[in-house]
Amino acid sequence: MDLSHGVLCAFWILGIVSCCLGQTLKCGDISTSQAGTIMSPNFPSNYPDTVTCNWTITVASNQVITLRFHRFGVDPSDRVTFYDGNSTSGPVLKGNLSGYWEDARVSNVRIRTTGPSLHIVFRAWGAPSGIGFSASYWAHECQPFTFGMDYCVNTCSCNQNNTLFCNNTSGECTCKSGWETTTCDTCTFGYQCKDPFSDCFKKVGSNACECRQGLEINQRTGQCDSTCTTQQNQCSHACGVISKNPYIQQCYCPHGMKLDPANNRTCVECTGWSFGEDCKHQATCVRERTQMVNKINGSCTCYTNWTSVDCSQDVDECSLDVCNRSISRCMNFYGNYACDCKGGYEKADEPTCRECGRTLTNSTGTITVSDYYYNEKPEVCWWTIIVDADNVIDLNFTGLYIYQDGQINYMNIYDGPNISAPLLRHIDGLTYHRGRLPGLIRSSGNTIHMIQYSNHHYVYGFQVSYRTQKCKIDFYGVNCSTPCNCFKNNTEYCDSITGECMCKKQWTSSDCTVDKNECLVDPLACPNNSECRNLQPGYECDCYLGLLKNTQGECVFANGTVSNGTSSSCSRRCSGLCVHIKASGQEQCYCPIGTELVGDTCTNCHAGTFGPNCSFQCSCSKNNTVSCNPVTGRCECKPGWTSATCTQDFDECYFDSYKCPQKSTCRNTPGDYECSCDSIYSLENVDARTCRKIDCHHTLTAPSGNLSSPNYPSNYFYDTNCTWIITAEPGNVISVRFEAFTTYPLTDYLTFYNGDNVNGQIIGRYTGELNRTVPRLVRSVGNSMFISFTTLNMDRGFSAKYYTHPCPDFMFGDTCYEPCRCNITNTDYCDNIKGDCLCKLGWKGYTCIDDVSECLGINNFLCPPDSDCRNTDGNYTCICHQGFLKNTSTNLCDQSNLSPVSYYSNGV
Repeated sequence: MDLSHGVLCAFWILGIVSCCLGQTLKCGDISTSQAGTIMSPNFPSNYPDTVTCNWTITVASNQVITLRFHRFGVDPSDRVTFYDGNSTSGPVLKGNLSGYWEDARVSNVRIRTTGPSLHIVFRAWGAPSGIGFSASYWAHECQPFTFGMDYCVNTCSCNQNNTLFCNNTSGECTCKSGWETTTCDTCTFGYQCKDPFSDCFKKVGSNACECRQGLEINQRTGQCDSTCTTQQNQCSHACGVISKNPYIQQCYCPHGMKLDPANNRTCVECTGWSFGEDCKHQATCVRERTQMVNKINGSCTCYTNWTSVDCSQDVDECSLDVCNRSISRCMNFYGNYACDCKGGYEKADEPTCRECGRTLTNSTGTITVSDYYYNEKPEVCWWTIIVDADNVIDLNFTGLYIYQDGQINYMNIYDGPNISAPLLRHIDGLTYHRGRLPGLIRSSGNTIHMIQYSNHHYVYGFQVSYRTQKCKIDFYGVNCSTPCNCFKNNTEYCDSITGECMCKKQWTSSDCTVDKNECLVDPLACPNNSECRNLQPGYECDCYLGLLKNTQGECVFANGTVSNGTSSSCSRRCSGLCVHIKASGQEQCYCPIGTELVGDTCTNCHAGTFGPNCSFQCSCSKNNTVSCNPVTGRCECKPGWTSATCTQDFDECYFDSYKCPQKSTCRNTPGDYECSCDSIYSLENVDARTCRKIDCHHTLTAPSGNLSSPNYPSNYFYDTNCTWIITAEPGNVISVRFEAFTTYPLTDYLTFYNGDNVNGQIIGRYTGELNRTVPRLVRSVGNSMFISFTTLNMDRGFSAKYYTHPCPDFMFGDTCYEPCRCNITNTDYCDNIKGDCLCKLGWKGYTCIDDVSECLGINNFLCPPDSDCRNTDGNYTCICHQGFLKNTSTNLCDQSNLSPVSYYSNGV
C-alpha cells in the first residue's frame, strides 16, 4: 500500500494494478468522499505560524472512518485534535497531538471513529511552524465487536453480555460495571448486584448474585433481609445469623462502607482512596488530578482541567475557546491553560485578559503582562493595589523584561494611590537587565500605584506577585519579625525591608550612635569669615578673630558692617577682608569660601580643591569633568557624563537628548550615543547620522562569496526580512559554511531551500547558536539555493561564506569525495553532507539493503478481508483466498462461483 502521495492505494499481483481513491481536502473542507487525503496548509513546506483549520468527513451511516498518518511534524505549542462526530461537541478520539514524530511512530498510529463522522481541528498559535502533517482516510464497515488496524477483520474476545464496547482498532474490552479482566468475564467487587448485601459469584458459563452468609432472600422483594431478631440485632445496617448453636451473628455493611473496628457493629464510610466491599479496593484515579472518588464503585470525579476514566487525560481548554481571540492567544498546558494577552491587556488574579488599568483589593495576587510587538501607539498601563488599613504591601517580581537596545520602556512604583505619592522604585533596562530583578519592594502604607510606559515598537512583559501584612515600627525583614538595631533617639526611621537605620541629620553609623562631623562633610556649613567647630551633636560657627556674629548669623565688624577690602584702621591692602586686632595690634587678611590667601591676595582654589581656604579635595572624575566648583565642590561634567562625580554615563537615548534620523533607534555608548537604523536601513558612511534603505534581497551568481545578517557584526534589528538567491553552474551544488551564528532563539530564523524560491524543499531552518542548534555546514541538492532571514527580535546575527562545486549523486562529505554506502537501487537519496541513506518505500536499514516485511506485525491488516498478504522484495501483494476474486469496484475479495482453486487476483 503506497501512501507516500497521500491517497489510499492497494497493489495487486499479476500486472501490479494500482487503485488510488479519494480527494485531497483543503483547510476548512467538508467531505463525503469514501477516501481521501488531509494535509496541513503548505505541506510539505511549513504551515503558517498562525492558522486554524477544521475538516469534517461524513460517510454512509453503516460505515466508520479510519485515518493513518504519513508524515507528522507539528510544533509542540500547536495542536491537532480528532473528534468522534461532526463537530467539537463529539468525544475526543485523540487530543493535543503535536511534536516531530519518527517514521516508526507515524506508521503505528491509527484513528478510527465509532460512527460515520470525523471532525478534525488543527490550531497553530503563532510559534515558529513545522512541516505539518499528511494523512489518508478511508471509509469501511466495522461490525460491533470486531476490530483491526486498517479494517475490522478480527473478532473481539470480550464477553459481550458484560462489555460496554470493544475498541474497534485495538480490540481492547471496556467492561460493564462489576466485571473485569481483558475479556470482561470475571466479577469485580460485587457491585453489579442490585442488592447492596449480595455478592457476585461465577457459575459455569455465567455469573449470579447471592445473599451474604446469614442473610435470606426475600421472595417478594428480591432483597437480602436480616435474620437477627430485633432484640439480638445490634448492627447499624444488616445482621445475619451465621450459627444458631452456638449463636453467632455477623454485621454487614453496604459497599462503600466498612465495620468500625472499635465495635464491629457500626458501618463507617470508606476513607481516602478506598472503596467497594469492606473498603478493601483502591481507586485507580490519578490522585493529584481527581477531586473525589465514588466510595461504592471507585469511579473518579476529575478536577476541571482533567478528564477520562482515571482523570489522566488533559482537557484542551483552547478547543473550547476559553480565551477572547480578539485580545489574547490561548496556550494549552498539561492540566491548565493560559490566555497570552495582546498589547494593552493584562492578567491579574484571573486566567483571562482584561484591559490594563485595574484597582486590586485582594490581600494577595499576581499581575502578569505578556510581551508583544508592533504596537501602533505608546502604551501606558497602570495598577493600584489598595488593602486593609494598618497593612503594608510587598511586591516581588518573578519575571521582568522591560527594556532592549535603547527602547524607552520603564515602570514607576509609587508609595501611595497615584503619581503624586513618593517614588518607591524606578525600573528600567539600564538597571534591570539579563535576568536581574528588583527584589522586594514594600510600601509604607496600605496603597501602591504601579505605572508602565512603553514605546511604539516593543512592550515587554513582567510578572509580579503581591501580599499584605502588618509591619510594626522598628521591625524589618521579609515577615517584619526582626527588631531593628537603631539608636531610637538618633534615628528618623528603620527601613522595614533591610533594617537600615536612617539617621537624623546630626548622626551617622549603622546604628546612628556616631556624631556626624558636619565640618568635614559640608564646606558651606558656616558662612564666610568663620570657622566650623564640631559638637556632639551638631556644630557651631565661630567668627574669625576680630569679628562678631550678627542676628543673621553673619560675621561682621563690631559696628555691624564688613567692608569689601581693608577696614579703616587697617594698613594692609587685602583683596579680601582686613581686620585690625586691637589687643595684639596685628592685622589679619581673611578670604571668602572658594579662595585661599597668597600674600595679601585671595586667589581661586587651584584645580582639585574647594571650600574654606581650599581645604577640601574635589571628588570629580578628571577625565569626564570640565571643572570643579571652588565654592561647593560640584562637578561640571563633560557632555555624555552625569552623576555627582561625573562617573556615570549619561544615557542620551533614555532622556531624549539625542538627534537621530527617522527610521533609526538611539543606542547609548559610554560618554556618547550612536544611531542604529531600523531593520531595512543602514547608516550613511558620510556623517553616521543618516539612514538609507538597505537592499535586503540579493541575487548571487558568483562561484563564491560572503553572507551576513544586516549590520553584522552589530545587532540586526527587529522585523528583518532578507532573502538570498544563489545560482551555480549546472551540475554544481552550493555549500554554505558558517563562521558565526547567534540569533534570538525561537523567533528569528534563517531558512534554506532547494531551488530559487520558498516553494522548494526545506533544507533546514535554524535559530539559536552555532554548534548547538545550528550545523556548521549547509548544502543544496541542485544548483540553486534560496535563503530567507526573518526576525521578531534583535541579536548579533550570522556570518558565512558560500562556494559552488561539483557533488555527484551518492557522494558526500566536506568536499563530496566520499562515496555513500547506500544500496543505490533501493535508495531514493543519500545526504550529501552526512552520507545518510533515505530508503525507497519497502526498504530499510542503514544502507537500505533490508526489506520491509509489510505483512508482519502491525501491518498484517494491509490487505482486505478474505485475502492474504505476501511479502516481496521492496513491496507486497494481496492474494484472494480460494473461492474469492477481486472486485474491481470495491477492491475487496468477493466470493466466486468459479472452481474452488486458489488463484491470484489480476484486477479484472
